[in-house]
Amino acid sequence: MKVRGKKILTTSIACLFALWMSGPMANAKNAGADGGMSIYDGEPTEADCRMCHDDLSSFPMLLATNPDRHHALSADCLSCHSFVWNDALGAEVISSPRDCLTCHEVSDIEGAPGSTNVHHQTATFADRDCAVCHTK
Repeated sequence: MKVRGKKILTTSIACLFALWMSGPMANAKNAGADGGMSIYDGEPTEADCRMCHDDLSSFPMLLATNPDRHHALSADCLSCHSFVWNDALGAEVISSPRDCLTCHEVSDIEGAPGSTNVHHQTATFADRDCAVCHTK
């Protein structure tokens, strides 16, 4: 009788733990059939990146917006920007790259913990504060 009671208690605790762990992530957008908890609706887009990375009031831990962070990486403007012809001006102008996915691989910005996902290599992730990103 005691063994059966211990099994029920152990199973109950395991179920409660699983519910507790999935709570912050249960509302994640696009929770796939494979159990993934992507914060994107399908393939990530430029708008998905900017939703967080340009919002310092909601995400103060980022410290700077993307342009400021990228400009701090190099003094060589032409490593990211190029000259492009502008018909309206009749002159070359500096390009302003806007698509994060031009330089950042999808596999580096999404994926389960333990993957190459840089979002899972942050202090927020280490603090197990999943709900900061997995909110919808």
